[in-house]
Formats: sequence, structure tokens, C-alpha cells
Amino acid sequence: MTETVSKLPSLLRPAFMLFLGDFIYIDVPQRFGSSVSHYRSEYRRVYSSPSWYSHGDNPAIDLPWIHTLDDHEIENDWSKGNNTAPYLAAADPYIHYHVSVNPPIPATPFAKPENTTYFSFINGPASFFMLDTRTYRSEPAQPDSTILGSAQLQSLLAYLSRPEPAEVRWKIVASSVPFTKNWRVGTTDTWGGFLNERRTVFEAMWRAERELGIRIILLSGDRHEFGATRFPDPTFDYTPDELLPDTAGEGLHEFSVGPLSMFYLPIRTYHQTDNEDVTVKYIPTGNTKYGLIDIDIRDETVLISGRTATVPSSVLTYSLYVDNDVAWKYSLSVPLPGYEDVASAASVRHPRLLPGKVLEDNRELVGWSAQLRAVLSQVEEVRGQLVNQFRAQVSKLLDRTGTAERLD
Repeated sequence: MTETVSKLPSLLRPAFMLFLGDFIYIDVPQRFGSSVSHYRSEYRRVYSSPSWYSHGDNPAIDLPWIHTLDDHEIENDWSKGNNTAPYLAAADPYIHYHVSVNPPIPATPFAKPENTTYFSFINGPASFFMLDTRTYRSEPAQPDSTILGSAQLQSLLAYLSRPEPAEVRWKIVASSVPFTKNWRVGTTDTWGGFLNERRTVFEAMWRAERELGIRIILLSGDRHEFGATRFPDPTFDYTPDELLPDTAGEGLHEFSVGPLSMFYLPIRTYHQTDNEDVTVKYIPTGNTKYGLIDIDIRDETVLISGRTATVPSSVLTYSLYVDNDVAWKYSLSVPLPGYEDVASAASVRHPRLLPGKVLEDNRELVGWSAQLRAVLSQVEEVRGQLVNQFRAQVSKLLDRTGTAERLD
């Protein structure tokens, strides 16, 4: 990652890094203890690695990091709250090394002043809400299950409904675990185990996009794979083709990426099963994967009431890097203030947002449908080989029978 960043022109270098949990792996390959000293030693081990430290004036990683936590900072698939061991021991170094240098928490609307595990901030054309999906979650897959807890949920809903300053056109919500339920293994550890609360959050997000003239992006980690998923707003009508897997299109977009430096899964667990979570792109391989977000202003061509118009827009480009090479690029846009005048013929304050666009794709399609086609192709190939072998054996048998008859 540092190599990639160093090669970028100075104007394109990122302002900061969002790290979405699993900074340490306290239980991989095995847990050696659960005391404060054990947890602290894991953070020190990472920060003392060559990736973080170099001699001279230039640090190896010269980039501010903003953190949230996931399960491996505590315990695999942690869901026992913030008063059960080993949470308190795990929280000590996390607060010391990461929370202490995160942006400060606003005292309102619902966050307590001493609560520094979820927060929001604004940087340039985007505002951010960093979720904590570990500390306050309850047992998953229950009617009243919560992944955020009441106070955090209300803070998030208030954030989503809040108008932003005119220069802010994006609300970016970061979660340690994916929003999509397309990952079919360990689904209940993600938002897939809290679907009622997910629906509440999505409804607030769709409403914000319709009413505030902004666009919402979801970022997540946890899975050692990449998955881009979109969640179409049910207020609008879509053709069947617009909801097919492996398609760009409309809706909330989630980009879930990992790992930064770890193994990737040898099995394929992500696939679309309904029209709620539409697969845009799935890339499972790569020991180093990360996304780079760039937001710029440029003209976009849109169709309004049967005619085209050129509209100044804020355009977000998501670039996926796999093993330090660009694997995939995707863009989304939102009209800048003043577009309402152009769209008056449509008699709506904020017109329907444009679908996303694939800008670059250097990876072979590896979605579920493509995998199925590949498997069927292999089955057909093996079937053909077996048929040919059977025919050869029958031919040999007939030859032997004919030879025996001639000898008689």
C-alpha cells in the first residue's frame, strides 16, 4: 500500500486511511493470553514491524489512520458486550493507540462525551460516520437483535437525516463488518444477522438520498475478499435486467475490502440470492487488497424528461488495488447545488441519482453465476472425456471379439 501511495502524484495522495478493524489478530494462530499486557504486546508487535518503522526522516507509512475495531481486537466473532472479559483488557490498548488520536466525538445528539468508539467528522466534500459494530451488539438473528445498540443507532439516524454544508455531497458510513448478506458463511456475524435493524438504517439512507440531494456510500471490511454490492431503493421501479448479478446500477453502494496484509479465503462464499443485495463485483483473491477513493468535480451527462443535459457533479471514483495493482474502478456521481434549476421540468427537487459506472476491470468475472458457468463447463469437459474413454473401451472390446471369432 505504501508503495502505491508513494507513486501517486502529490495532489492525488490520500488525506487519510480508514482502517476498519482487525488491526491485530489476538487469536491467530493461537491466543497466548487475555491480559492487558498480552493485548498491548500485539499492538506493539505490529507497530514495530518494518511496515511501520524505517530509519531516517521519512516514516514507512506517512499517512494518518482513523480506526474502528472488529472482533480480532477482542475475540473471534465477539458479541458479548463491553462488560464481559476480555473486552476491558482488549479495550485498553485500542483506546491508547487508536481512539486517542481519532477525531473527537460530538457531544450530541446521543453520544456520551466519554464514548469514543463511534464518531462522525467532515473532510472536504464528504462527511463520515465510523460505526462500532462490536461493543454494543446483542445476540444475532433475533427479532430485536441490534448490532449498534440504541444510542448508536439513534446517533446514526440523526446523522443520516441531517443536512450537510453545501460543499458536502457525500455521506460515507464505515462499518467493520459488511452490510450485505451475500456472504453465505458467517452471515450472522455481519449485518446479515441484524436484518431488521439493517432495514431501519437503509430506509433512512434511501430517504436521505431522495430528500437531501446527497449520496451515501458504505465501506466495510472483515471478509478477506472484495465485494461491491448495491441496494436498490424500493421506492423506484427496476427492470429485471437492472437487478441481475454482476451489473452496475442504482442504489446504495457498499465496497467491502480486505485483507490489507493477511491470507485470503480459498473457498468462494459470496453470491447473490435475491434482488435486495445486487452483486456489482466480486474478487476473492489477493493477500493485499485496499480501496482508494477520489472525489472530484466534473460535468456529467444526464437524461431529464427525454432530453440530455450537462450537469456539474461531484464524482466519486473507487479504485480497488489487489497486490498493489489496479484491479477495478467504479464511479458514482451526485449533482451539485443548482441542478434543481436544470431539473425543473422533472418537477422534483432532487432527481433520481444516476447509476454507477464501471471504469476499469482487469479481473476476470468471478461472481457466483460465472463460477457456476465455469463448473458446468468443467463438468461438460469431464463428461466428454468419459464418453470418449468409454467409446475407446467399447471399440477395443469389439476388436477383441472380432479377433476371437476369426480364430474360431
